[in-house]
Amino acid sequence: MLFIGFDSPKCDEIRDYAEQLSAAPFFVSSTDQAIRALDEHRFISVVLNMQKLSDAAILRYINIHKPEIKVLITTSEEFDNIINVFSNGHFKVVKNPLRLGELEEAM
Repeated sequence: MLFIGFDSPKCDEIRDYAEQLSAAPFFVSSTDQAIRALDEHRFISVVLNMQKLSDAAILRYINIHKPEIKVLITTSEEFDNIINVFSNGHFKVVKNPLRLGELEEAM
């Protein structure tokens, strides 16, 4: 199991728990390390401590290249609010650069 973005005390706690289950957790702290680990090892599941929007790159990579991997995402309350806004919002998203034709269609 791959754990991404957890601090040292939480890694120690996870390591102790995994020992009881005879499991071998693998820890990385960055997007680059996560993608390298996913390419070099076989994982059944990933636990991502999502701390910033750029962490979504890991999810995108898994969706495209490793769709068989189960993913659990942990977030802070602040990040939960951001996710809720995007998933429950009554708005449209237009990618940059903004083209006036797209603006007209979206509005």
